[in-house]
Amino acid sequence: AEEWIVANPELTDKTRFTITGLPTGSKIFVRVKAVNAAGQSEPKLHPQPILVKEVIVPPKIRLPRHLKQTYIRKVGEAVNLVIPFQGRPRPKVSWKKNGSHVDKTQISIRNSECDTILFIRKAERIHSGKYDLKVKVENLQDKASIFIQIVDKPGPPQSVDIEEVWGENVALEWKPPEDNGNAAITGYTIQKADKKTMEWFTVLEHYHRTSATISDLVIGNEYYFRIFSENMCGLSEAATRTVNAALIQKEGKTNNLYFVYIF
Repeated sequence: AEEWIVANPELTDKTRFTITGLPTGSKIFVRVKAVNAAGQSEPKLHPQPILVKEVIVPPKIRLPRHLKQTYIRKVGEAVNLVIPFQGRPRPKVSWKKNGSHVDKTQISIRNSECDTILFIRKAERIHSGKYDLKVKVENLQDKASIFIQIVDKPGPPQSVDIEEVWGENVALEWKPPEDNGNAAITGYTIQKADKKTMEWFTVLEHYHRTSATISDLVIGNEYYFRIFSENMCGLSEAATRTVNAALIQKEGKTNNLYFVYIF
């Protein structure tokens, strides 16, 4: 329908004018009239209809500072990442984990016009990895990468051996755990138990090496030793014990011989 509406109620003396408030996606015709003291000119019509498009705002991900380093959570904890972005018209958002599309049966993704949310109700170690976020507006895009590390308590050391027994001392050696819980091993806790009572007492905590000398043991007693691994989540659920007990022997006595002379 040829229904012309005045776009500028007040006359303008410029040869440039911005028409606002137009619905996106509509097509309009535009014509202009010149005005002087004698009245209005005949209108000059733009030959083609003009498609009203939304102003393009390039996409920009605003990654929170705490996500610019590895995001660490313990097994069973929730992961809830809210990442804001900008862009017009509404950007298209996509997520990938280690180069493949995110499995939405395990990970929930919710997108709005201004942010995206990645949510895991109970994190498992399989959720660890590199997550790539892409926000796209037409041919423009922005990317960001987030590293998620889900950690758990470590396993116990692989073995604990008694290397030497001398005096009141026992030398121990062990191997790091096969499973570190997806986090660096921060130390070991070493305990001893008298074979008679089998009550365990801690002799070293947060110990960093894989060998140690346990001193001040009671002569005549036999001792077992066990070791827990430790990482940022705490001590391993179980410990590894020495197979045999270490006997703290009494020092040997020297038999002295005497000659008796009779005068």
